[in-house]
Amino acid sequence: MQNSRSGTIRSLIVDCIVQMIKSKVGSIKSGWRCVFMIFTAAADDDLESIVESAFENVEQVILEHFDQVVGD
Repeated sequence: MQNSRSGTIRSLIVDCIVQMIKSKVGSIKSGWRCVFMIFTAAADDDLESIVESAFENVEQVILEHFDQVVGD
């Protein structure tokens, strides 16, 4: 994500991760670390829209899927 110069591509990466979470939230086990690393990189982006998207989606994950993120 950090290697891409295109804001469109970086935004697409965040959108793909969000879609993956929505469709496979129950199957993500050890992958949460990678998901949050991508959101962390997005939060440090130069484009405000990508930063906002990252924070909104992290908030949504915490509010809706906290039990799956922290595990048993």
